[in-house]
Amino acid sequence: MDIKKLVKRATKDKRIIIGSKETLKNMEEIEKVILASNSPNKIVKKIQDNVDDVELIEFQGNNRELGSICGKPFNVTTVGIKEKQSIV
Repeated sequence: MDIKKLVKRATKDKRIIIGSKETLKNMEEIEKVILASNSPNKIVKKIQDNVDDVELIEFQGNNRELGSICGKPFNVTTVGIKEKQSIV
């Protein structure tokens, strides 16, 4: 899985949530969580404790690289990808 493409597509579709607090608040809407390789253990544990049917992906780059992929000028430790909405 190419994480760069996944994040860019989710950003374009407005299905991205940036930050551990926001990701935890919106866990019922999220299908995937991406964690930077240098995420603090405290954050990793919180996310793991709240993951049920959510795919957890460890990004091999650090939080600076993940922020860059998200198009942000700051470090990003956690990214949540919302589920695709079904069209009725």
